[in-house]
Amino acid sequence: MFSLSDIRHIGLDGLMGGEDVYEVLKDIIGDVRIEDLKVNYCAIATDIDTGEEKVFRKGRLIDAIRASISIPGVFRPYTIKNHRYVDGAMVNGLPVNRVHREEGDKVVAINLDTYESSESNTFTQLLKHGGNGLIPSIEGLRKSRHFGFLARAYDVMTGENVFNIITNSFFISITHNKRLMAELTKPDIYINIDLKGYDTHNFNSAEAICELGYKQTSERLNNK
Repeated sequence: MFSLSDIRHIGLDGLMGGEDVYEVLKDIIGDVRIEDLKVNYCAIATDIDTGEEKVFRKGRLIDAIRASISIPGVFRPYTIKNHRYVDGAMVNGLPVNRVHREEGDKVVAINLDTYESSESNTFTQLLKHGGNGLIPSIEGLRKSRHFGFLARAYDVMTGENVFNIITNSFFISITHNKRLMAELTKPDIYINIDLKGYDTHNFNSAEAICELGYKQTSERLNNK
């Protein structure tokens, strides 16, 4: 996953370029269009220049996904037809109002933001000590001929605090946004997954995390 961080394309508009992630996603899902999918789908993005919500219901699926996952300051905004898009959670953190509804259906909303530690703190701990082979430690970066500049940037710019400010600001914003949206458009079932200390950087624990989510969701739905 560290190799997909795309640090060679680092710029003033984001810590990561996102090109490598784009290529991997494209290999997985192919070049398909949203309107050709068997299941109704939409993705939410934010126009970073106008603040408007963009709802993708047609067009290339890969473009919709890439536009909607660009965490501001972390991933570079994704440009489509001269519009620059970032994560849709900035304007609609719980887009229940955008779900395609049918008579008699139920909308289930899943909340994954119940981390015991903040994303930024977890990330910087991984940087300091290494993440079980997930990413190299700062000491490892210092010895690297190619990535030594990252360790120097971490020391000189106090990257730990910079990353904290960026990510904490984003997640504070979307947490309050989701609470508001949940009041405005209530889902039929709202499930908070207890991640038990896992976070979005635990890629090597994906199987355990999926099992955890499956078990808790099944229990909640069976009790309804």
